[in-house]
Amino acid sequence: MHDKLGVGPLNLPVYGPEYCSALTVMGTDPPYLQTQVATLVSSFTAQVRSIADELWHGFRRGGIVTKPANGTPTYVGMPTCAGLDTGLPTGSGTPNPFTISLPITLQGVAGQLPVAVSGRVAVSIVADGVHWDFHDPSGNSAVHGQDSTDPAAPTGTPSYDASTQTWPDADSKCTVYHQYRGLAAAPGVTISATEHFHIEVSGVYSTGSATPITFAYGYEPADSPVSWTSGPYPVYQIEAVPYAPG
Repeated sequence: MHDKLGVGPLNLPVYGPEYCSALTVMGTDPPYLQTQVATLVSSFTAQVRSIADELWHGFRRGGIVTKPANGTPTYVGMPTCAGLDTGLPTGSGTPNPFTISLPITLQGVAGQLPVAVSGRVAVSIVADGVHWDFHDPSGNSAVHGQDSTDPAAPTGTPSYDASTQTWPDADSKCTVYHQYRGLAAAPGVTISATEHFHIEVSGVYSTGSATPITFAYGYEPADSPVSWTSGPYPVYQIEAVPYAPG
């Protein structure tokens, strides 16, 4: 239950293991459990998968953060930095993988007898890496930090060293960046990012028998990959000679 929230850098909610206090199956139809049949796992994991899906859909999708900021021109040759501000376990304060392990209880029937099932379940949301496209008019597709699983928002603008004609602190300020090689036609271009996620579920439960039952499986949610596009303004470039700020 998302009854506790954290606050991210843009004052938007961030979910994390410390913000969930319990996990409960809700519904009007009790699960039917055949306690003497070895196929118990499929009946139980169907309930758990619905919980994992609800957890997945509860994460804020967020958007792309750039430096220079959206609406501000970038410069040919200068690193244009990008990252993600999202509640998902990528580019944010939410760890990757995000794992929550909580007790779970089901009340069901076996034949005409009531059965209580108790155990623990671990649900992990795993980010597989972000693929970036800066849509450079020159066709250059090189991206520093391509496929990073944790593209955090930029912490500052890289500084230019005129003596070496490089940007020596780009890596420390930007997880992901691209150096445009051409000028975009009006009104500019967009930066896009795409990432696949998968969900891993594992746990153990018991109906009171001597041997607890374990289970584990994984799958990709129906709305994965998740896609982001920069905005609301297009990205445009200025042809300029970089210099070292005094």
